[in-house]
Amino acid sequence: MNSAADSARMIAATKEGFKRNRIYPVFFMWETGLFESLKDVLAGLFGRGVERIGGASDISDAILEKLARPTGRSIWRDIKSDAAKAFRKNAGGASAIAEIVGANLDRKAPLQMHVAGHSAGAVFLGELLKTWTVPTPIASAALMAPACTVGFYKNAFLPALSGAKPMFGRIEQYNLIDAREIADNVAIFYRKSLLYLVSRALEEHDEEPLLGLERHSSTLPLPARHIVRYAGRDRPQTDSPNHSGFDNDVATMNSLLALILGVKPKPSLAFKANELDFG
Repeated sequence: MNSAADSARMIAATKEGFKRNRIYPVFFMWETGLFESLKDVLAGLFGRGVERIGGASDISDAILEKLARPTGRSIWRDIKSDAAKAFRKNAGGASAIAEIVGANLDRKAPLQMHVAGHSAGAVFLGELLKTWTVPTPIASAALMAPACTVGFYKNAFLPALSGAKPMFGRIEQYNLIDAREIADNVAIFYRKSLLYLVSRALEEHDEEPLLGLERHSSTLPLPARHIVRYAGRDRPQTDSPNHSGFDNDVATMNSLLALILGVKPKPSLAFKANELDFG
């Protein structure tokens, strides 16, 4: 959901942490611009009198959800379409993956491949999976506050975990508990998390079940190799205070290292709070 500048800061802050653990990171900078676009939309709507509701956040949020739908759904629809286009034949995402995977398969001992995505990154990874034809499986996937629908998960991720030759070794997912979703905000104006706004206003159907929302967890057909951990309940594995904070959260990022390495990182090699304080 971040701007290119924010993504660049995250890459600069985290790349050395991965490399000192003998993990070579490859980052896809996918500039959705969603947060900035939504900020402008919500600010405009708030100026149309919604602020007069005052402290009644549920009422003002419901009004914002209704007013944001026409523009917000168009923006969100375009973002998801761009993710799909990235992995069409000869597109940038498809070409980059083909080059990376091809070089790895040419090695005498190919390296394990792992993938991770935050928020709308789950949509990006899901579109990658739909076109993945490489015989080498992906060792693991980490999903942080995934902004994809449960239906998308069933179509893109679930098949990769099943069958005689599953595409994934395992999926580890990091969500907020619902209380933290409700305590979050989007650009101050919307007084719940971004995932609430996606579910209630940006998706094609109101209250669309999302993979990343605890309130929709009863709709998740999760196999044993897909584990969900909740910030606010499952410390020390994850402890992000809000939707945007997972890649700033020491607990989550060191859980990601442990997932890739197969063991907890040595304290001297683990991510430190100061290096993840990039905004």
